[in-house]
Amino acid sequence: MSWVQLNGSREVTANWQRYRDFHPTQALFNAWSDALTPGQIGYALWAGLDVRPGDLKIEKHRFSAFIQGSSNLHAELTKRAIDTVLITGTATNISCEATARDANMLDYRVIMVSDANVTRSNAEHNATLSNLFGLFADIKSTLRIWRLL
Repeated sequence: MSWVQLNGSREVTANWQRYRDFHPTQALFNAWSDALTPGQIGYALWAGLDVRPGDLKIEKHRFSAFIQGSSNLHAELTKRAIDTVLITGTATNISCEATARDANMLDYRVIMVSDANVTRSNAEHNATLSNLFGLFADIKSTLRIWRLL
């Protein structure tokens, strides 16, 4: 299992000006970045997840885990001969979508887990799943995936 976490700290985002531009105030940017700094609540994996000692933890520095310079996820999956990724997380229409599209471009089989992704509204969530379906990813529920195992 691989777990991917966004490091959105001020240090990491210092050279990502477009990211900074989308925060309407410096105070909001600081609060957002501080929350996404390692050791803080926004960076942490949810305590209810079944993270095991042998699991791979990857830190990313952009919304997509696969875009060049964001993380070592592609190298780690390639080293392990993994060709399929199941994408879960937040936000469906931001990090999850960006990662799904880039994974597809790198020739991974991509499965968006429909009931294990979330964003601000059902409309945004469903629009993203609809956009990805067919060309970029398969869409499956957790129940459907468990039945395949």
